[in-house]
Amino acid sequence: MPMNSTLLAAATVLSCIALAVLVYEPVYGFFVYRLPVANSTIDHRLHDIHYEQVEKKNGERYYATLEEISIVDHKTIEVRFGQNDYGIYRNTGEKVYSPPAFSHVDRIGVGQTFVVTCIDKDDVPPHPRSTREPDNGTGVTILKYLGLEEREGTLAYKFLHANSWIDAPMPCDWPQVIRHTVDALPVAIPDDYMARITEEARLRHWDRADGGGS
Repeated sequence: MPMNSTLLAAATVLSCIALAVLVYEPVYGFFVYRLPVANSTIDHRLHDIHYEQVEKKNGERYYATLEEISIVDHKTIEVRFGQNDYGIYRNTGEKVYSPPAFSHVDRIGVGQTFVVTCIDKDDVPPHPRSTREPDNGTGVTILKYLGLEEREGTLAYKFLHANSWIDAPMPCDWPQVIRHTVDALPVAIPDDYMARITEEARLRHWDRADGGGS
């Protein structure tokens, strides 16, 4: 076969492989991660408001797999996800689950939801504070970005926190479970409930941030 024909054939094969990967990966992500999360069951008894200081002090870490957060504009943040020493612990303090080391960056806008923890109940014991103890399935923690909040010159990122349950086991593969599930599950609660948990969180967070709380 002439050299030009060989190169053309090789280029055609590589193009077909690249096209297959481009088509396969989103479809796989939709059915394996996005669809299960979208159809998961939210535990509406466990909502709260989660604040994260923009300026961390004394080596403080962000929550769960949030390794770093930066402000893009007044409606958008950029989040770098990673292991972040996140894990599930027994009452004795023994760590029984931790995701493998990974890194993923995404931009999140106000009102968008995203997964920050994923626990396969077949692999680890139930969380000590869990209200359910199923034999299988997958639990995910979801945050909804609500924007920046400021008090006396101090900025904090504000999130609505939700726990959701997937009846069938879903692989907790990182960062795929994050990348394929942004906005998969909208989280909405009544205005009066939002106002109550926001006030509770403000008292708890800002008192501590100002040095007046525990």
